[in-house]
Amino acid sequence: MPTIDLFPNEHQTAFDTRPHINEFFSIDGDMSNMERSFLADLLTEVSDEECRFDYKKQDRQRIKNDRFRRCGQQGSRLTCPQCSLNYYTRFFCKHKLCDRCSRIYGQGIRKRIKKLVTPVFANKKKGWTVALLTLSESSAQYRGRYPNPDEYKAFNRHVAEFCRLWYGKFRGTWTKKGKIREDRKRYQGAGWFAVNEFGQDNTNLHSHILLYGPWIPHKKLLASWIKITGGHRGCHIQPIRNPEVASNYVSKYITKPPRFLDPNTAIEFVVATHRQRRIRSGGIFYNGLKLDKVERPPDSCPFCMEPLRHDGVCNLTDSEYGLNLKYVRDHRELFEADEFKSMVRFLPRGVMPIGLPECPSLLPN
Repeated sequence: MPTIDLFPNEHQTAFDTRPHINEFFSIDGDMSNMERSFLADLLTEVSDEECRFDYKKQDRQRIKNDRFRRCGQQGSRLTCPQCSLNYYTRFFCKHKLCDRCSRIYGQGIRKRIKKLVTPVFANKKKGWTVALLTLSESSAQYRGRYPNPDEYKAFNRHVAEFCRLWYGKFRGTWTKKGKIREDRKRYQGAGWFAVNEFGQDNTNLHSHILLYGPWIPHKKLLASWIKITGGHRGCHIQPIRNPEVASNYVSKYITKPPRFLDPNTAIEFVVATHRQRRIRSGGIFYNGLKLDKVERPPDSCPFCMEPLRHDGVCNLTDSEYGLNLKYVRDHRELFEADEFKSMVRFLPRGVMPIGLPECPSLLPN
């Protein structure tokens, strides 16, 4: 496809060493394509065995695994009939094992957490704190293996009980039978976020918690954790004074899934965390991370506002020309939309202009 430089005397930067490519699609993330394909085959084998009598569910799982295999490598091709510009949108899998989708998800979570905790820092009650808490159980109980689904759910239940006791929306108390309940007549106004992590060759399950509530001596916290778990002593807390650090602390454990020396361990991770949230919240922050449904804007050219023509699905590695539609739409000021609007429409059909600002990859570095 021929190209025309709209600004031949400008934009002479390092980007001009590859002037015909307006975006370089980075296909590989932390996980190589070979590793991704191998894991997708393992996931398919497990799902086929589990769903061997349910063919509809088996097909759904195969589609899900295939999305994981091809994450970020395919997208929709769109063309503006007025400007003759090509655009591309990328497909993502949103799988728990996917390092690429975890980073994208973590970015959104980080922004929402910061929005929720910033007012807390500004209007902190006397004697209250925002702190980082780590709770863990001894990995000796797993005997060198990966936690099974029941053990994973039990750990989540223990963490929720601990947070409900000290950092719930209402005051938590012990019942005569040794259970924890909230006194709905005694409003407290505390809250928490919790993210689980696997450490030490992925057998040490522990939870990182960002909390807002009254400062409680470590001795009391440890005693309650021992009582809830039946003897486990992993409890550490430290205060924090920056909302940016607080949001990064929680979200960073979402952005990178566990790395597995043995690929079969990845299957155990998926099985253990099936239907379990990656981040949980409680107290005044309960349901605060729920994403609002927004209407998708129509696919139109950001420069001339003409409806784009869909030319089907393509492999992004096969495309030399094209702009990241979402990035151009979100950052129109970088592309001098008003100026281009009057220039690109006069280009011959089938000609892609060069000199447009580069679209960075959708993926964070």
